[in-house]
Amino acid sequence: MRSVWFSLPVLLAGCWPYIPVAPTAAELAGTNDTGDTVEPTDTTTSDTTDWTSLCAPGPNKLGPWPKHPISKAGVGIQKKNYSIDVGVDDVLKAALATTTPKTVSLTISGAIVSAVGPVSAGKATLWASDENGTVVLFNLPIDDSTVQPGDRVKVQVTRVVGVDGVPEVTGGSIKVTAEGQSVWVEQLMNGKSLSFDDWPEAEVEVWGELSTKPTDCGAGFDCFDLDHGAKKPVSFRVQHGQARFGDCVHVIAPLNQFDGAPELVMIDPDWFQTY
Repeated sequence: MRSVWFSLPVLLAGCWPYIPVAPTAAELAGTNDTGDTVEPTDTTTSDTTDWTSLCAPGPNKLGPWPKHPISKAGVGIQKKNYSIDVGVDDVLKAALATTTPKTVSLTISGAIVSAVGPVSAGKATLWASDENGTVVLFNLPIDDSTVQPGDRVKVQVTRVVGVDGVPEVTGGSIKVTAEGQSVWVEQLMNGKSLSFDDWPEAEVEVWGELSTKPTDCGAGFDCFDLDHGAKKPVSFRVQHGQARFGDCVHVIAPLNQFDGAPELVMIDPDWFQTY
């Protein structure tokens, strides 16, 4: 998957210190995929872990912080998977069946945008989800450059591919059809393993310690081991200079994988913060 991420534009920003700020009702309020109002998320942390890292206590608040794209979109989060079926499954099956680009004619009718990557020159990279999973829409033409988490999109899919087991749509077009939906965020703290098989490209929340010195991942990225209390650390990839060995980090981002191992790739620096 690195070959794909390395081709994305890098957004420049630095890390900021963690300052606990309770999200406002406007930042957390929204509607779920059935149109019901979503209450503000529970922002208390759990103290059930026996993890001994200095980062183990975690941030004072769970859920997206004010600068996270979900908060900036003004939508809420939900702790359970979506309950809509809008055609993502057929796209996932077609993409995972081929390791070379394949021409298809499929439609996704109203998937929820869980994360947004680069948007420029009338094209966007998005993570679009329904109850069957999440597919990456890579650098597709879009009718609205202000797309954000919680939007619903119709996607005309013309080309798909599976890259290192990750399903991608690499041909087609995107149309924003609605906004204001809640975003499913799977909370994986206190020693829970990050399993790509269980949550492929899903939006996950995790915190932990950057427990190794950085290695050069190429294209201006550094790779760390992120110790989050599980038996195995997860790879954490971030633009050079944005994080340091020993940092405690709070992450809400899609769970990717590289070479069969789970990986968190900070394409947008607002997907994480140090504390």
